[in-house]
Amino acid sequence: MKNLFTPVFLFKECLLLSVLLLSFTGCSTFPKGYRLMIEDEIKQAKDIYRKNTRHGTYGPGAVYYLEALSINSAADMPEWTRMHRVFCDLEEEVRQLSGKKLRKLYKYKVTPGRIRQSAEKLEARILEEICTDGKVVQLESLYNDFPCWHSKQERDSVRDIVVNKTIDPDMPVYDKKECRDWTGGTGTPPDEKTIWGEKGWCYESLTFRKKWKISYEDATLIGRKYGEVVLEPNYPTYWDIQDHIWEIFLIYHPFCEMDRFRDDHPLDAVSRDCWFDNARDTLCLGQLRPLLAFHRNNPYTVLDYDVCNQILSLEKVAGDAGQINREERQQIEDIKRMFDLQNSVVCPAPDLDPSDLIAQVAQLAGKYAQHRVVYDLAKRVSNYLISTGRVADIKLGLETFRPLFPDTASCSSTNFYFQTGKQKWFNNLATLLEREGDRIVLPKPETGWNTPDNDEYGLVSWGETREVFFVRRDPNSRSARIMTSRLDGEQWTKPIPVPELSISSTAVPLSVSADGRFMLLQSKGKLLQSYRHNINRLWSKPEPIPASFSPEGKASLYPNGTTLLTENYSGRKVLGIRPGKDIFYSPLGPNGRFGKPATVGETVNLPWSDEGAPLMALGNRLLFFTSDNPDGLGESDIYSVALTKPGVWETAAEPVNLGLGLNTIYDDNGLTYYSEYSGIGYFDRQDRCNENVDIWSTQLGKEAFPQHTIRFAGLVLDENRKPIGGGFMEFTTDYNLKVHSQAISPNGTYFYTTPDSSEVVRLFPEIPGYYSEHDTKHFLDNTPRGMIIRDTFILTSFEYIRQHFKLHHSTFVNGSAEFDNPEATYPELTRLARIATRMGAELELSGHTDGTGAESTNQELSADRAQSVKRFLVEKCGFNPDKVRVFGYGPTRPICPNDTEEGRRCNRRVEVVFKMPVLPSERIMGTK
Repeated sequence: MKNLFTPVFLFKECLLLSVLLLSFTGCSTFPKGYRLMIEDEIKQAKDIYRKNTRHGTYGPGAVYYLEALSINSAADMPEWTRMHRVFCDLEEEVRQLSGKKLRKLYKYKVTPGRIRQSAEKLEARILEEICTDGKVVQLESLYNDFPCWHSKQERDSVRDIVVNKTIDPDMPVYDKKECRDWTGGTGTPPDEKTIWGEKGWCYESLTFRKKWKISYEDATLIGRKYGEVVLEPNYPTYWDIQDHIWEIFLIYHPFCEMDRFRDDHPLDAVSRDCWFDNARDTLCLGQLRPLLAFHRNNPYTVLDYDVCNQILSLEKVAGDAGQINREERQQIEDIKRMFDLQNSVVCPAPDLDPSDLIAQVAQLAGKYAQHRVVYDLAKRVSNYLISTGRVADIKLGLETFRPLFPDTASCSSTNFYFQTGKQKWFNNLATLLEREGDRIVLPKPETGWNTPDNDEYGLVSWGETREVFFVRRDPNSRSARIMTSRLDGEQWTKPIPVPELSISSTAVPLSVSADGRFMLLQSKGKLLQSYRHNINRLWSKPEPIPASFSPEGKASLYPNGTTLLTENYSGRKVLGIRPGKDIFYSPLGPNGRFGKPATVGETVNLPWSDEGAPLMALGNRLLFFTSDNPDGLGESDIYSVALTKPGVWETAAEPVNLGLGLNTIYDDNGLTYYSEYSGIGYFDRQDRCNENVDIWSTQLGKEAFPQHTIRFAGLVLDENRKPIGGGFMEFTTDYNLKVHSQAISPNGTYFYTTPDSSEVVRLFPEIPGYYSEHDTKHFLDNTPRGMIIRDTFILTSFEYIRQHFKLHHSTFVNGSAEFDNPEATYPELTRLARIATRMGAELELSGHTDGTGAESTNQELSADRAQSVKRFLVEKCGFNPDKVRVFGYGPTRPICPNDTEEGRRCNRRVEVVFKMPVLPSERIMGTK
């Protein structure tokens, strides 16, 4: 018989007893924990659950409820990751169970679906936290460490928000309510003590951090992995970050870690620099003399600015600063002078001597011609000379600088602008300067709208520019409002806000219709429209324009409102590759929506450049736009292109650079409004000294316009020399019977642009209730293109004619009904026929005689004289005889004394009374 009390047997019995006891204990406590949880005794319930996590039946339930009850208290990514994996494993474990265990867990609502719901609740909690204070680096864990994430669409939505808010927290293009208070995204750079105390740090980074708030890690991750989710309104900032990623790197990392930058951004100009390794090693040393040697021996490096700035800082703190020799001291002084001269032309003093300035740059170029800093200095000095408008000084600078800066291909892997593009830039300047002739028309800031403490930009107007709208932005609070100002006599009123249009800090007006009643705006990256019933009423709430696409940049409307011009990114968007930007047009369809955008063509949209800021003018025959093509003066210049046929892009001529008066070496923003009445263009420009953005205006030169274009503009006044409107100015060209007409504004102004082939233009005003004495003809053979021909038309109101019209030359031979001065009488009567026809009037002609002769004879003679006038009007002028009645009053109504021959001649006359037709509305009013 087997011994039941052997050690092995005793061990098995004890183990079985322990399992049974544990099972019995679990059976009694897990349900109790569940009941306590239902009764909101969470702490006690969790204590019981902790004791049951290894229970054979209820263990998964205990683990589940422990985690589910901790969702709201978990506060960091490692804990979220652990909890989510527990839920994922539990869901799979419970799904694999069967039989009695599964039924017991189901009894306490431990099911795969319930576990999944808790996982989704945790996901919502994670997204809520990230939506409030998330950073791009957390997205890496969110996408890599949660293998069974369920709410993928919500995760992508939060990802997009975090990425875009990290790029620009002030660009309100996000519609998710929970994320509007997001506060994450900024990095924490090392303090100044670290920068100055440890070797290898970039001292200029203390300046960089004032501009860049995004961390290097976030900026790099966005560029590497999340560029495809950047929203179009953030594209300019996104690419600005990528273009300046080296500056952002230097805020957070010393020069000694440059290899990391090259690994992260192998295509950046710094990474491709042929002197990268030598620069890294030298900059990392934190010593002055080795860096001076590097500066002397490596003039072609793209890191020239970093080297020069670091030299000026190391002079103050480097341990070997006291060991420099005489030549090195001069080298430092030269570098200081480079930056001092740059500052002197950015913030120029009134007494700055151009000749001395040019000579100093030439001296530096003689020693450092291949250095990027010196070439940029020459460009900035040239830009300053252009801004003075003194052609002789500009020519002197060009003639001095051009031979000092030859192109040099110094490195096979790079082709930077300061290496091989110098002569191209000077040649561009020479071409534009030659076109200017002896005088440059300089723009001027609009002091009536600009303020010293705010940015003003985005000016638009309509008609003859008597009402303007623009944005005023406080750079400190970053708040902005749309303002308006009106012309009162010769002065502009103080700008006031337009609350109904100031719907966000990004709202900016883009276009106003020709009648001033429709406005196109941009806000939060969207195009909006607003209306007003008349110019004295409030604007409607801005609403999205009816379009089948989402614009991706600046936009404007044709002056007649039939077509929308937009900036759009062209081609397929590829991660890490900047898409090109082109100009597109979208006609307004019969359904009232703007259709699919189409490109304006390769004449405007060049293959390797960006075009934008479109603005149409001159009856849809002239486009203003910006381009960064290599034939310009700066980063982008303002151009115009003429269309032979209005709005037909296939007829576009070659684009024309608008010249030195308008363009700079910087990124020029484009015209925001062009007044066809005054010929003035408006734009905004940043002052490089105080960094304020202001509104400027300029009179555009003839080169901006089509080859044979002549512009007409003028004023229509009444007999009291007051402006009148409400009608049309009729234009006929080359004696053609086809009439073109333009509305005359309520202020009495008009403007018109001739077709290219016109040789003769006739103008004639047509305003209801007014008579125009004559038309005007202009022969255009010798008229310079782009010139504005101005006329003033004086019209006479019908009422004035009725009260004051007289026949001064229609007098008669004594005792006869024959005119005594036909040469003067006939033109006068012809004029009467024209006036009466224009007025649609019937005539009452009353004849008179002097006091000589028999009364009975004079009565008949006076009627005959009136009949003579009627006969001329009918037979010679074609006037309707049924509209003329004649009367004779003999000598009974003299207006002059009859005791002299002159007086008697005065009385031998015919008087005219105009009988105006009664309109139906007047007849109705008369019956009331």
